Amino acid sequence: MRNEFGKIITELAEKDDKLYLLVGDIGFRIFDEFIEKFPDRFFNLGICEQSIIGISAGMALEGLRPYVYTITPFLIERPFEQLKLDINQQNVNVKLVGYADYPFLGPSHNEINAEKLMSLLPNIVSYFPKNSEEVRKFLIESHENEKPAFISLKKDKKQDSKKVLVTGGAGYVGAVLVPKLIKKGYDVRVVDLMLFGSEGLDAVKHKCEIIKGDIRDEKVLEKCLEGVGSVIHLAAISNDPCGNLDPEVTKQVNLYATEELVKLAKKRGVKRFIHASSSSVYGIKEEPNVTEDLPLEPITIYSKTKAESEEIIVQEASPEFTTVAIRLATVCGYSPRQRLDVIVNIMASKAITNKKIIVNGGDQKRPNIHIEDITDLYIDLLTAPKEKISGQVFNFGTENHTLNELAEIVKKTIGGDIEIEKKPYTSDSRSYSISSEKIKKVLGITPKRTIRDAVLDLKKAFENNLIPNPDDTIYSNVKKMIEIDTK
Repeated sequence: MRNEFGKIITELAEKDDKLYLLVGDIGFRIFDEFIEKFPDRFFNLGICEQSIIGISAGMALEGLRPYVYTITPFLIERPFEQLKLDINQQNVNVKLVGYADYPFLGPSHNEINAEKLMSLLPNIVSYFPKNSEEVRKFLIESHENEKPAFISLKKDKKQDSKKVLVTGGAGYVGAVLVPKLIKKGYDVRVVDLMLFGSEGLDAVKHKCEIIKGDIRDEKVLEKCLEGVGSVIHLAAISNDPCGNLDPEVTKQVNLYATEELVKLAKKRGVKRFIHASSSSVYGIKEEPNVTEDLPLEPITIYSKTKAESEEIIVQEASPEFTTVAIRLATVCGYSPRQRLDVIVNIMASKAITNKKIIVNGGDQKRPNIHIEDITDLYIDLLTAPKEKISGQVFNFGTENHTLNELAEIVKKTIGGDIEIEKKPYTSDSRSYSISSEKIKKVLGITPKRTIRDAVLDLKKAFENNLIPNPDDTIYSNVKKMIEIDTK
């Protein structure tokens, strides 16, 4: 209902130059278009409800058409005396629009009974729409009426197909994915524990809903799934070194919380669940091209929890609940929440800053995928035909190279005098080459970027000082997690 209100208020403002919008430090994302088109008619007056009511009444007395928007109890309970004296008694043309679905934020955000309360103010016409269609009808009707009005907005009872929950949305991949979803017109909600900060979403923080929370907490999951049509599940203790720090926490997050999330999503009527798995579930494979039908041989706690969670995701698929798991290759490239602890990014960073790349082992094959390609895929999966993807698992990678070959690609792309030091010993013997033919055949999707593209993006980021201190622990998940308590 909020999004519909944002659209309608902009449409009405285009036809009525006396329409002004006053808000109480809320709703910026839904009013982006209004603010862009009518910046001189938008006022954020902060958390001072009595003042907002008094100002709006004064504007109406001067012949303007003020709309006041904030949380319902803040709008009609806190400033009730001002409503009675300034608006109801004077019968001035102020439109009050409240949003009531914030019970998870505590008693202060719970309305008592708006319908009964507003019945005490007979000059204010009250509307209680049941869906977005009625929001449009009542807004237009009240706008054409010169009397004061109150409109109560809540969540639509039906799940919103454009409402997407991104777990771990402030992370490396999420910081690229979330802005793309917003640009595509999706209503995005992010939940993230923010172990690595939220700065990666600074550019879009007023355009999406961001919840700081732990997906191991069932109350957090309940809150996050309200009104959601699709889930893109990125949250995890990611990569082997991080998983090994505390195997029990890794199980809790990657397996138990994932199982709880997918089952609760299904119960709550979510239509689509996209799960970020990993090609590391294959372990060590001799086959030149590893396909999805080969047995899984996970070696580490990270890859084991990914393999087990995949099985749960696939089993939960039903005619009403589309699930799909992506065994993605190692992600590379630039993100606003940068990581420099994945293989291509490590090599590029060291080549740029130290003019030296160290290769441990060298013959291990590692598939990689550009961050722009994997985020594009997640968006494509939101609308892919469910009969083609439900209950399916897909590999997704762009190029299979040995570590020695990756080092040479990075060296050539960066240019200059860069040394490659090869050390025969490695503690990480994983080696596999994945085939992405299945997803190409089923959906016609193939990666568009190369390893070279990812390295060039990183080189540009360094040149523009977007990665000012590559030795900062924020760029290494395992180093940062050692600093903090994940429990």
